[in-house]
Amino acid sequence: MPYTACHRGGCFAPFDLTEPMLSQIRKSSKISVVAQSVSKRALNLNFSTRGFPGAYQIYLKESK
Repeated sequence: MPYTACHRGGCFAPFDLTEPMLSQIRKSSKISVVAQSVSKRALNLNFSTRGFPGAYQIYLKESK
């Protein structure tokens, strides 16, 4: 996905979380993201999904 904005702290590539994506996240214990650095090197990022379901519910409630 292409980035939309960059500043000194990094670049942003917004995307929509689809229901199939959310379903997979809820079933998983970690998320792996692969990004590309300015020098074209792969950046492998791993995140725990621990606490995601509760945090996402709070996000939905507060974003209304």
